[in-house]
Amino acid sequence: MEYLVIGEQLECVETEKIMEIAKSGLEYRNSLKKSRKILYFGNFTGKRGGCAIYNVKDHIELHKLLHEDPMYKFMKFDIIPLTPPEKVIELIDKIHE
Repeated sequence: MEYLVIGEQLECVETEKIMEIAKSGLEYRNSLKKSRKILYFGNFTGKRGGCAIYNVKDHIELHKLLHEDPMYKFMKFDIIPLTPPEKVIELIDKIHE
């Protein structure tokens, strides 16, 4: 299952603290990209935060991977399950049967 995860830095966290661990967070996400658990990730330009598309078995695996991210405790996340286009077409076809 694929999930769009949008992460934003918590307001109360000092920039210096974030910068101390940002590199390890990027390295962690790079390792997940190599193992295909993350299909894409990038940081926002001009805004603190970023997004990633996770490719995981279920929400439990996603939760585990997010908790293992060094940046986890300094971020808030919006998580959006994604539906592949072919599944949307199937749904539309079923509705119109």
